[in-house]
Amino acid sequence: MFPRTKIWTIALLVLTSMTSHAQKGAGEQQGVASSDQFPELIEINGVVSAIRTGPCEFTNGKSNSGTHLMVSSKDVIYNVHLGPTSQVKNFVAESENRTIQIVVFRTNKLPADHYIAQKILFEGNELVLRDGYLKPFWADRNCRSVWK
Repeated sequence: MFPRTKIWTIALLVLTSMTSHAQKGAGEQQGVASSDQFPELIEINGVVSAIRTGPCEFTNGKSNSGTHLMVSSKDVIYNVHLGPTSQVKNFVAESENRTIQIVVFRTNKLPADHYIAQKILFEGNELVLRDGYLKPFWADRNCRSVWK
């Protein structure tokens, strides 16, 4: 009987740890994917002026380092949060000074011109970072991403 209890306890711990990796947004206690109100998705078209990697003061995620794209569009520079550096940096490592389309959303607590990427269209490829419920791919137990 003890081994069965131990297995259920481990399974429960694994399941709860998977849901804790959802993007919470700046200062939010509940992830956007868990909310019953989804933010509006918009598209930004522009040129990647810089790739920034390091601590992100606007996330409640567990990663110590996040990757952001600085996208210049119509005389505005958008700060687009992609996700944990370990999960996303290699996908955009060569995107600087290139044209990009990004589908983004924001929470009320983000500063002006700061957004969170849902998917990226880059040189004919589509990288889906978050699904239709805005749950990030790294929150999936298989930790997989999709280039289309």
